[in-house]
Amino acid sequence: MSEKPDLVITAISGYTWEKIRPFALSLIQSGFQGDIVVLATNTDDFTIECLDNRGIKVVQSRIEDNDPRGFVIKHRFVPLLRFLAKHKHEYRYVIWADAGDQIFQTNPSEWLEAHAVPLPTLVCARECWRIKDEVNFNDPWAKASFPNDYDWLRNQEVLCGGTVAGDADTVYNVIGQIYQIVCDNSVANDQSALAYAVNRPFNLRMPHGLYTCIPRMVEGWTATCSAFDTTNFQSPIGLYSSLLTDRVPVFDLERGLVLTPDGKKLFSIVHQYNRDIRWVHKMHEKYRWD
Repeated sequence: MSEKPDLVITAISGYTWEKIRPFALSLIQSGFQGDIVVLATNTDDFTIECLDNRGIKVVQSRIEDNDPRGFVIKHRFVPLLRFLAKHKHEYRYVIWADAGDQIFQTNPSEWLEAHAVPLPTLVCARECWRIKDEVNFNDPWAKASFPNDYDWLRNQEVLCGGTVAGDADTVYNVIGQIYQIVCDNSVANDQSALAYAVNRPFNLRMPHGLYTCIPRMVEGWTATCSAFDTTNFQSPIGLYSSLLTDRVPVFDLERGLVLTPDGKKLFSIVHQYNRDIRWVHKMHEKYRWD
C-alpha cells in the first residue's frame, strides 16, 4: 500500500450544489479515502460551502482567456495543470473526472490498485464505438482537429475525455499534451486530442514509455453511457448497436445501479447517465443525503 494518497480532481464552471451533489456524495459514500479537489470557476458561495463542509477542497480560479471554444475544450485544463504542477508529487493515482454527469459506485482506488500496473500507466474509459462510427460528434471532431492524421485516427476507439486516470506524473503529462494541442490548433477538440495522444504515445515525451489501460466492460472501470440504447437506458445517440466494440452493461434502473455485462459486479464509475432523464432523476434521488 502506497503511503501517498490518491486524488480525485474535477473542474466546474457555474455549477450549483444540486448539479454537483451526486458526484460529491457518491464519491464520499464509495469509501474513497484520498483527496477530493474541485477547481471552481463562476461558482456560488452556497455550493462552495456545501463542498467545504464535506471535506472537499475547493480551489477557485478565473478564466482570463478569450478563446470562444469554452470551458470543457480548453479552459478547465489551466487550473488542473497549475494544481498538478505544484502537488503531483504528493499523490499516487490521479483521477480526472467530469462532475456534472458522473458518479462513483465503488472506491476507484481499489480498482486502480488491482489493475493499473505496470507504471507509468494511463487508464482511459472506452465509449464502445470507433471514432468513424460515431458521426454526430467524434468523427467530425477528429477530422477538424487532425486533418493530416484523420485516415488512421478515425479507426481508433473513442476514449472519453471526461474520465482519465493513472499515476500522477502520467496524468499530468498527458493532460499537458492535450492542452498544448488545443492551444496550438484553433479548431482542435480535447477528446480528439486524447485519442491522438494515446495512439501516438511518442508524442508524450515520456522518458520511460507509456502503458495505456483501456479496460473492457467486464472489468468494471467506467460505464460511459452514450453508446447504449436499451430498455433501462436510452441514449439519444445510442442508435448503432451493431457497431459497438464491447458488450452492453446491465442497467438496473430500479436500484440505480450499473453492472458489468455479466451482471457480476458494479462499475466503479458511471458517466454520462444524464443521456437518459430517468437516470438523472434516479441519481439525484439516490444521492440526496449524506
